[in-house]
Amino acid sequence: DTVRMNYSAGGDNADSIAVAIFRGLSKGAAKGVRVRAVTLVGAGDWSNVSNLVSVVGYPSSPRLNKVASGTIGGSYFKVDFLLPSDTGDGENLTVAIDDYWVEMSNTSAFTPGDETRSFEVTPAGAVMSYSTSRALSDSLTFAKIYYFRVQAANAIGRSPFSQTIAQKLIGLPGAPTSPLVRTTGPLQINVSFALPANLGAGNGQFHPLLGFQVAYSNLSGAPVLARAGTFIHWVPASAAGTVVPWAVVSASLLPGVVYRVSVRAKNAASDLEGWGPWSETATGVCSDGVVRPAVCGVAGITALTLPTA
Repeated sequence: DTVRMNYSAGGDNADSIAVAIFRGLSKGAAKGVRVRAVTLVGAGDWSNVSNLVSVVGYPSSPRLNKVASGTIGGSYFKVDFLLPSDTGDGENLTVAIDDYWVEMSNTSAFTPGDETRSFEVTPAGAVMSYSTSRALSDSLTFAKIYYFRVQAANAIGRSPFSQTIAQKLIGLPGAPTSPLVRTTGPLQINVSFALPANLGAGNGQFHPLLGFQVAYSNLSGAPVLARAGTFIHWVPASAAGTVVPWAVVSASLLPGVVYRVSVRAKNAASDLEGWGPWSETATGVCSDGVVRPAVCGVAGITALTLPTA
């Protein structure tokens, strides 16, 4: 695999330093170089072969994995992205990435100037996570959408940009309200509740929830996740944004026993994995086999609907 190139010194200056550029080489291939002079009389001897050097180019684009936001300690964004599949030498992945550049902008066009900020990130593994400084908090607008993309850089230069991800600056949801516990059959308790007034983007502002946790216990006091005797169930929020009050059906429920129930909501905020505070505690007695009267619509079940955008 030999590439030859004729190079003209362009003058008679014996002190000139010749620079030759080879193009079209394969990334990752180890190449050595030797040189000989050619005059009208003929060609001289070849020089010694240089040390082998790997052919390096620009890295490929990193890939944004996730962008999340939070407000605890000040507003910020957390940006997760993946290492480029090509760091500059093809699939060998032996070329070091010197740094990454995360861009954040008010516009999807990433208009230069005050609307776009660029942050240098030091490499730290195949999956990178970068959080913007809380010092930027005063310059960020709550519930506003920001746009993100990332580049990788090696000794040759910067890669193309990754794909763009848009993310609204949100916080944690509030606590669900008005929890009710009723029985609708043997070994069954039915839990209904109202959605939080704040879904993460401010009171009355729409933002999708991921779901809810319902904790129930037959012990005194509010259910606590870490304590023995507390059971947890996940209630997903549907894509349409409708949540049906949820019935716990479990052989572990004891008839005639008082159960205490709390509910909390989850969104995509970075803080506390998106979990909002627990609701107040509601209590109810598990059925002893006698079907109780309906209290929340047909058979004790009422549909709860998220506010529309």
